[in-house]
Amino acid sequence: MRLVAIRSVLAALLAVPLLLTPASGRAAATTTPVDPYFPDDGQRGLDVVHYDIAVRHDPRVGRLAGRATLAVTARTTLRTVHLDLWLPVHRVRVDGREVSWRQEAGDLAIRPPRAWQCGSSHRVEVAYAGRPGRVGPSSERPFVTDGVESVVAGEPHAAAWWFPADDRPTDRARVDLRITVPARGRLTSISGGRLLAQTRAGDWRTRHWRFVDPVAPYLVLLAVGPYRERVTRALGRPMRIAVSGTLPAARRRSALDLLGRTPEAVRWLQQVLRTPYPFADLGGVVTGLDLGFALETQTRPIHPAVVPDPLPTLVHELAHQWFGDAVPVRRWRDIWLNEGLATYLETRWGAARGGASMTRWLRARYEEHSSAGDPFWELRLDDPGPDALFAWPVYLRGAMAVQALRTRIGAEPFQRLLRVWAHRTRPASTPAFEETAERISGQDLATFFDAWLRADHAPSPTAEFGLGPSAEQRRDGLREQ
Repeated sequence: MRLVAIRSVLAALLAVPLLLTPASGRAAATTTPVDPYFPDDGQRGLDVVHYDIAVRHDPRVGRLAGRATLAVTARTTLRTVHLDLWLPVHRVRVDGREVSWRQEAGDLAIRPPRAWQCGSSHRVEVAYAGRPGRVGPSSERPFVTDGVESVVAGEPHAAAWWFPADDRPTDRARVDLRITVPARGRLTSISGGRLLAQTRAGDWRTRHWRFVDPVAPYLVLLAVGPYRERVTRALGRPMRIAVSGTLPAARRRSALDLLGRTPEAVRWLQQVLRTPYPFADLGGVVTGLDLGFALETQTRPIHPAVVPDPLPTLVHELAHQWFGDAVPVRRWRDIWLNEGLATYLETRWGAARGGASMTRWLRARYEEHSSAGDPFWELRLDDPGPDALFAWPVYLRGAMAVQALRTRIGAEPFQRLLRVWAHRTRPASTPAFEETAERISGQDLATFFDAWLRADHAPSPTAEFGLGPSAEQRRDGLREQ
């Protein structure tokens, strides 16, 4: 995620976009939450393998009706199955039989006839309907509509406003999504993945989208509106970009031009990370709605109508296709690994195109926040708390820590670290990142990471903390990186 006005939010270090106050129903039902920040999200021991979702939505009305079938596997004995869903439920079936259920504060608690045994597989069918803009806590409603166009997108939550989910980033699943919208005018639907089919029945038009690669629930996009699309192939993959028809003609053209630079940005990221783009599909969306942020919805990031610095934002969200989407965080406390790396890569993109060198950039940012008592250093990066996941230091200090690490261990070990991390097959955590950096560099980095991630004051401006000469400069007297 990248806040639209992110360069001006320093004065509001704890500004929070789209954060959920946890519900009360599930915490009492489970002794060990999947994520302490959001104890009512997801269920330990549940593994969703596939979502088959069908929704119908008309932006003029604001109502959404859906049916979802989940193929799930129990990873432990489960007597009650919990899914995240705010819209009112009408019916639940498990393995073809209607079962008892209870819904409270975003928690759908399902009681199968018999306890599920570890390793068993099941089908859960849920029918539901309601108005996504009127459910959930008022502080977090990721459904945005103006009566012409509707979008559901948010982080760390969005799925529960339009389909039942095991809403945690580590439970990724394949998804088939059928979105039905009125057939009038140019109204259509956009999601991620690949468009498989388009059909029409009477006054309604349906599109079938498929995520070929597993996706976390919050990264599944739902957008309905008068979108103009362009379909091509790039980097050996189908690429679909879409821009809202509600935008003025000049803005539509500039938005299409921006999204058209996606292959250029991805090609550069592949070179820097030394690893291929991780998904089978490529693209992007510019909505006509004022979301207030851009989001790395998988394979097709979404951007708001107005972005002050659109190209860096494009690179930022595409960097998240690796760090955040392909390599999810294990816990939300580790969000700096997503945002710090994406902000670092966004900044390095600018440096590669005539901006200040990364060494000079780091020194300048450090000097901007060198005064005693600067609150910029107060937030603990590896544990910011649920109310500060998207505070400015998570982005900027995270990126500064990444560049400082590059200076400390040297460019070539750092490149190996990026490549290994981008290829990671297990969820990411700060301890795992620290261990990987130490193993690849052969250095003890405990003091370095303590200073950058956990201390409440600025690191000393020395080589030990990546703020003096680089490893190469110390060894060879090479020019600035």
